[in-house]
Amino acid sequence: MIVIDAHGELAKYLESIEIDNVGIVKLDKDIFEVSNTVVDELTMIHSSILKSASAAVLAKIEKLTMFILFDAQNDEDYSILPNMIDVVSVNTKTQVFNNKLELLSDLLRERQVLKSQLISINSELSETMGNVEVELLRIKKVYEQKTPRRFDNIKGIQAFSKYAAGENVGGEFFDIHVIQNKAFVVMSSTSSYLASSSILQMFATLKTVDSFDKGKELDFIEDVKSEVEEINKSKKKEISIHLFTAIIDLSKHVVEGHLFGDFKVISSNNLNNYVKDAPELLHSEITAGEFSREFSRGERLMLCSPGLHKNWQKLNPEFLIEELMINKDIKPLDILDEVFYQLKKDSLSGFLSNDASAIMLEVQKNAMVQV
Repeated sequence: MIVIDAHGELAKYLESIEIDNVGIVKLDKDIFEVSNTVVDELTMIHSSILKSASAAVLAKIEKLTMFILFDAQNDEDYSILPNMIDVVSVNTKTQVFNNKLELLSDLLRERQVLKSQLISINSELSETMGNVEVELLRIKKVYEQKTPRRFDNIKGIQAFSKYAAGENVGGEFFDIHVIQNKAFVVMSSTSSYLASSSILQMFATLKTVDSFDKGKELDFIEDVKSEVEEINKSKKKEISIHLFTAIIDLSKHVVEGHLFGDFKVISSNNLNNYVKDAPELLHSEITAGEFSREFSRGERLMLCSPGLHKNWQKLNPEFLIEELMINKDIKPLDILDEVFYQLKKDSLSGFLSNDASAIMLEVQKNAMVQV
């Protein structure tokens, strides 16, 4: 126990009551002011010290986990601080005081042991999380290498894609699934690996159905929203979620869907670019993100993920993606390769800051359109 005394009165009191099993370190006010006392130590302070304490001394007292006040004059004329847990005077019964000291000493020792264990656990957890992040980056790299660059079996529309892994937490997911005369397109970007994995599983389940319609799309969006809201209940900081869904009618070349977050849609037909601010999924009605449009023959459409958009904004490229899109002499895959080359050319680690994804659709010039 640390004893902050004045005129030796507190020391004499403690000697007179013969306290048990508690070691004592005696300090006066001046020594206490310049000392590096341990805040978790049980401390006892003479009342005159508290009454006359300077701002510096008072600040040190307030940092103590707890302290007991020795009321030398029995006048109770002192300030009560939040960490002051008891007041003792010469009239306090010795056995009662001894019992309190023993209990408080045990509690503080347990606190120090727990604190030590938490520090050890935190160190082990940090090491484990570091290893997990390394493995996740490896998985992202494999995914980047295995992601298909071309989607097959899309009637009248050529579809191409590209992905590059980023170092930030979370991830992006995209896929196109075709059933009969409809293609369902999904792209998501989240700041949570768990949310990204859940979206992938939901889409895998959706791919088992026999047909797509707007109702199934809305159910998918609602499931994603509910899942992220559930994950956020255990988070101090709300995770971010960006979501794009669309059903393409391959007979009529009409696309209807929903867009939430920082996606950018670039068209070779400038009138069909989509760059306006979209609503947030978690804080908006689903109907707020609704859109509908038609494709024209020969049109190219490039869906850029939030990660691609963020990474691109950090660059100072000599060209705009729109310039590549309208140049019919440049093939779609060459456009994607050039964009991602610009993103990665200065990366020493081989990773971008954020995951980046892009899907490009090109309507064939001789595509048959149902009227």
